[in-house]
Amino acid sequence: MYRVTEILTAVCLCLMLAHQAEAGSIVWSGVQDIEYPFVPPLDVNIDLDLNGVDDFMIRRGGVDAWAYSLVDGNEFFCTTDEEPDKYPPAARPESSGTLIAASPVAPKVWYDDTFEGYGQIMMHQGNGYWVGTDHQYMGVRFFGGSDLYYGWIEMSIEPDMPNPMTIHSWAYNSVPGEGLVAGVVPEPSSIALLLCGGLAVIGMHRRKRK
Repeated sequence: MYRVTEILTAVCLCLMLAHQAEAGSIVWSGVQDIEYPFVPPLDVNIDLDLNGVDDFMIRRGGVDAWAYSLVDGNEFFCTTDEEPDKYPPAARPESSGTLIAASPVAPKVWYDDTFEGYGQIMMHQGNGYWVGTDHQYMGVRFFGGSDLYYGWIEMSIEPDMPNPMTIHSWAYNSVPGEGLVAGVVPEPSSIALLLCGGLAVIGMHRRKRK
């Protein structure tokens, strides 16, 4: 009986520690794979924190696609262009592993201004930065109340005209002000794993006693 009590105590302690470690973890949408065709032109609204308020919009219009923020203060992770007189900072595709955080390294910047009323160009006339991308990421940051959160949106855009777009998933760090790595999603619940492990150890102990 003493060993069973000892095991249960250890499991409970591990559960408490795991709960504390998981607090403020990455919140992931799960696989969505939402496809947006060329026709008709449309606005794609994304509610990253699922609070009922749209945080960002990606506009499909003609053969162009623009990305811009819906809420004042929300911004895209962009790269300043080598030809600033030709294009504004643009939301370029980021690879898995890119750090999305408060202080980007130049030439990356946080950007929320508009370009002729449309915002950051993702692709232009079928040959821009995002054309032909496969599971690439757009870094974003947005306000939830007075708190600023960091996240990413995972997308693909087909290389052939009319360049249909797919939004695969999105995620954000629920700790205000803390960044996250593009493509990183929550691991299977450590609490569930600990429960299974604890029950298995107890079961083995009881069978041994019998």
